[in-house]
Amino acid sequence: MIEKEIHAMNHVQRRAIGHLVRKERLAQQLSAQTVADRAGINKSTLIRIENGDIASPTVDSLKHIGDVLDIPVADLYTAAGWLPGSQLPTPAIYLKAKFKHLPASAIAEIETHIERIAATHDRAASGPQPGEDE
Repeated sequence: MIEKEIHAMNHVQRRAIGHLVRKERLAQQLSAQTVADRAGINKSTLIRIENGDIASPTVDSLKHIGDVLDIPVADLYTAAGWLPGSQLPTPAIYLKAKFKHLPASAIAEIETHIERIAATHDRAASGPQPGEDE
């Protein structure tokens, strides 16, 4: 689990957090000042987070921003690199929790599509397998 200490993010993670926060803030038509006030942080801090200028925002700051903008804390922590993929739920567990109304057959179908897409992109990233390009 995430401690309350500060965790440094790399450039890609800072940009991902900033994009996510700004996108949600603008979608909700909220000013930076309004979000900052509601989150209990300085407006300049929020803007610097949105611009990817803060490598080590506090866990509490991101949580409060997420609370204001209804961004799940898991999304923020994952984008920040604080929640590694190994700690994320499997697609089936996630889908069952997120879409409780879907039958098990639909969950299995979605999982199959995810696996097929992942396999296709993994193969494309590593190039053709022996015999595939002949």
